Amino acid sequence: MSKKNDNLKSNFIFDESSITFFDILLFLAENIKFIVGFALIPTLISVLYLQVLAENEYVSSAKIISSTGNQPVSGAAGFAAELGIVFPNLNQNTQWVYKDIIKSRTILTKVLKKRFKTDKYGNEMPLIQLLTHKNNPVNLSIDTLEYYAFNKLNQMVEVDEDKKTGIKTIMVNAFEPKLARSINQSIISVLDDHQQTWNTDQIKKTKSFIEERIIDNKKELSFAEQNLKKFREQNRRIENSPNLLLEQERLEREVIVLTGVYTTLKQQLESTKIEEVKESNYVIVLDPPHLPIERVYPKKKKMVLMTFFAGLLAGFFISFFKTRISSNSTEENQKIEEIISLLKSYLPNLSLKK
Repeated sequence: MSKKNDNLKSNFIFDESSITFFDILLFLAENIKFIVGFALIPTLISVLYLQVLAENEYVSSAKIISSTGNQPVSGAAGFAAELGIVFPNLNQNTQWVYKDIIKSRTILTKVLKKRFKTDKYGNEMPLIQLLTHKNNPVNLSIDTLEYYAFNKLNQMVEVDEDKKTGIKTIMVNAFEPKLARSINQSIISVLDDHQQTWNTDQIKKTKSFIEERIIDNKKELSFAEQNLKKFREQNRRIENSPNLLLEQERLEREVIVLTGVYTTLKQQLESTKIEEVKESNYVIVLDPPHLPIERVYPKKKKMVLMTFFAGLLAGFFISFFKTRISSNSTEENQKIEEIISLLKSYLPNLSLKK
């Protein structure tokens, strides 16, 4: 009788046309121990992972802008352009693609060679060591270590740019607040040195180009002046000769143009010399890297709660399908028993006929 009642109850609960809110409450009351117990297992594993294995992450951000961007072409360079003279790298703006530059191997490799001190590992050590084997011995080559360290540092650094203002935001995450800030400061320093070195090289090339151009122009100007002098000596009275007047104007015009070019080159040379000795920051720091207070990962309370509720949901469905399968199995057993009883009832009749 009890078995029959259990079957009736199971059929009542899982009959889709008759499920009610109270049926669900009854199901939860009967299986609450299993559901909660099942949810506690992943929750405890999550707590253990967060306390022992999970590494904290802190993000330090900074805002920068380039001091070389959006600068107009100098007057001397503009005048020279009108005369057909093109100064390399001085008559156009240098557009720095900061996201690609900062995350390039050139910049990050220099940062990897810098030394940093952490509370977790004690004494200062190169960042390449800090991101790979720490204080543990290693048999890998320096190229292999640099490869792994570069990929890890590349993931730690993010760069966003505001297209309207040109302001770049550099974000660095690390397992300690001070380390995140120090790495960010190093990136800005290396970036400024890189730009300064690049600009210095360009100024030297430009200076060398102008000096060579001055030498050539001086020869051309001297030759044009000699031609004009020679023409005037040979033609004292040219008032009544249109052809001679036209030739004189041509020679004078050539001297004037070459004189203007020479003057422009000399002015540009002086400007280049000033730029060569001028010391300035090519990266303007609007907001220096800050010391993060709160970690961005892991969100321990949120992760534990999410794991617990996910465990409850999984436990509910496991209990549901377990009960459903058990109910179906009971119904199948009942049908088998009825078949057997029917066969037994027919056996006597079969034996009598026999």
